[in-house]
Amino acid sequence: MGSFTYATKTLIINGHRIEISVPWRDKPHLSLGDDGHTLHLNASQMAADLRNAFDRYEAHLRRDGVARDAFLRRRREEREVQPALRSVWG
Repeated sequence: MGSFTYATKTLIINGHRIEISVPWRDKPHLSLGDDGHTLHLNASQMAADLRNAFDRYEAHLRRDGVARDAFLRRRREEREVQPALRSVWG
């Protein structure tokens, strides 16, 4: 599969233009293209890294009851409707 830009922005660093490329497999993650102006962000590697981060966080929550309780409390609070918004819902 080829590379896609996904309408990424061009970085300008010290006057040098760097294009962002998001290949799925064909380019190593965080590698510079042969043209010297393209930074490859490998989508497959980023997805694997994110999955690994979620797995580590889940393992942490399973081990640490205090962290787990804080996570659950924040999640519940984020899902609650604030009093000022209740009048909007009738």
